[in-house]
Amino acid sequence: MKKVGMILFIFMILGCSSKQSLESQQFEEYYQIREQLLQQDEFEEIKDFSVTLVYNQVDNQYRYDIVIDYPQIDMYDITAMVYADENEEEMCPSLGILEDNQYHLKKGYVNKQEGFYKGIQLSGKTSQKKVVFLYVSYYLDEELTQKIEKYIEVQDEIR
Repeated sequence: MKKVGMILFIFMILGCSSKQSLESQQFEEYYQIREQLLQQDEFEEIKDFSVTLVYNQVDNQYRYDIVIDYPQIDMYDITAMVYADENEEEMCPSLGILEDNQYHLKKGYVNKQEGFYKGIQLSGKTSQKKVVFLYVSYYLDEELTQKIEKYIEVQDEIR
């Protein structure tokens, strides 16, 4: 009986440590992408999809919404992060980094059960309207072998 209890205890410890390991990996990826986005000084043109930035005033702040939609190509397993002026205590809006869901965009195709959406949105708050910075990565194929990464500078209601 003691052996069974000990074995169950070991499995519980191993199970918990692998979960913490996954969370740790996700946060490591989050901070790595954030750091790259902050250090980026060259930005790319948008050709494969549309990006819209909209500001709405809420009290003495602005809520910003970045919408990625109208894909011109198939985009699988999308990861995205937006940076406006979030400080170290605030998390940047992100998608596909800290959760296990997969998000895909495909021209003319929507099936939420399969993870295909018409568009994706990231939202945050800032003290003033300004240019925001967007990181987007995606794969061109379902096998996830051809990865594309883009750093984009987005202006208010442009593109």
